[in-house]
Amino acid sequence: MTLSFFRVEAQIRNYLGVIGRSHADSLDIILTDMRDAIIESKKEIAEYADFDGKDDLYEETLFYLSEIETEMNETLKPLAAKLENEFLDERDYRDAQKDLDKFEKLHQRMVEDFFETKRQLIEEYLPED
Repeated sequence: MTLSFFRVEAQIRNYLGVIGRSHADSLDIILTDMRDAIIESKKEIAEYADFDGKDDLYEETLFYLSEIETEMNETLKPLAAKLENEFLDERDYRDAQKDLDKFEKLHQRMVEDFFETKRQLIEEYLPED
């Protein structure tokens, strides 16, 4: 599950890093790689859906992948198109930055939720003293 999660999360960090360095011309490639990572991860996690009767981490990972797929289509693609435009006016640039900030906060919350769910699963399997 962790590998599946980080396969996609790495693409998001790549996307955000490229924006931070103002190299928006490669965002389309990153979005394609992100879509491929989501597809591969969804297939992969289905194999581990039932972990000894516990499906919380599977559900959390599936939620993350589905949300990122939605955000990619509704936020990241349009944002990439805006940021690739060298002649973007100031108002549109501010709007794009707001969208980016909103996505980053959402993503951070989803990462924290994933780790919390994973921590709880691990604690359930640790031997009690």
